[in-house]
Parts: sequence; structure tokens; C-alpha cells
Amino acid sequence: MRGTCMMLILWGMLSACGPRLIPTGIEIDRHLTFEAVKAEPDAHKGKWMIVGGEIINIQNLKEMTEIEVLEQPLVSGRYPSKTRLSRGRFILVATAFLDPELFKPGRQITAAARVFGGRSKTIGEALLIVPLYEEPQIHLWPTESMPRYAHDHWPDVDIGVRYGHPHGW
Repeated sequence: MRGTCMMLILWGMLSACGPRLIPTGIEIDRHLTFEAVKAEPDAHKGKWMIVGGEIINIQNLKEMTEIEVLEQPLVSGRYPSKTRLSRGRFILVATAFLDPELFKPGRQITAAARVFGGRSKTIGEALLIVPLYEEPQIHLWPTESMPRYAHDHWPDVDIGVRYGHPHGW
């Protein structure tokens, strides 16, 4: 009995770690990988996953904002790793205006989002398929130096600031 209580307390403490990205009622596909979505975006349409990386560009359109992100594998606290190789780019499509002064290129971002498909994009002379994600639940990381826990060997702890979600948290 005592062991069960300790496990419940530990589980409660650990579940508070990392940014709260997942709204009630959404089920994240924890087995879905960025590589799989990149290879066949339409095959995974409608599935939710957590992605992150470094903002490359932001474009405010008439009825939406598109954030182009250089994907980076997530480490402790769901922070995008700067020490691991990127596996490509993706685009987050938000239905709200997101201020380009907050979402500047170079900022780290993590989002829970639904796979929406893919888009052809030319980078230099290469033609790539870039995954699109919709309804992103965004966590924009602070601009200060990288938090201690963002290194691959630190414990999973998060104290972050959330910006840009149109419906609040």
C-alpha cells in the first residue's frame, strides 16, 4: 500500500514536468515519428503528435499564420535539442494572428499539433515535401540562454512561458 501511494505521488510530480501542450480530449500518437510523417504526410492525416525545433520563418496571411520550423528532436522537458541533427522542416498552420516580434526566427518552439498533410517546397534547387500541422498548441521557449534542463542529460523539469495559443491554456 505504501509503495502504491509513493508511486502515485511520484507520478503526479512527474506529470507536471514539461510544458502543458495537450488539451483535454486530444490523444497524442506517441508511436508516430517525424520521419514517418515526412515520408507519407497524407497517410497520417488527422493524427496528433508533438514536434519542435527552431523557427525559420513566420508568415501572417489573411486568415492564418504559418510558422516554418527546422525540426529538432525533443529532449528533456520537450525542449528541442540543438545537439542532435534535424530531420527536416515542417510548417505549423495557426488560425490566429501570431506576432512576428514574438515568433522570431531563431526562437525554439514545441507544439502539439494535428497532421494536415504535406506541401512541396523548393529549398535551393531541391524539391522537398514539408509536413503541415494544424491547430497547434504552442509553447514558445524563453529567449534567455538555454535552460539547464534542456541538455540531454538533465532531469525532465520545465518552467516555460506560453505564448500564442488563441484559446488560452
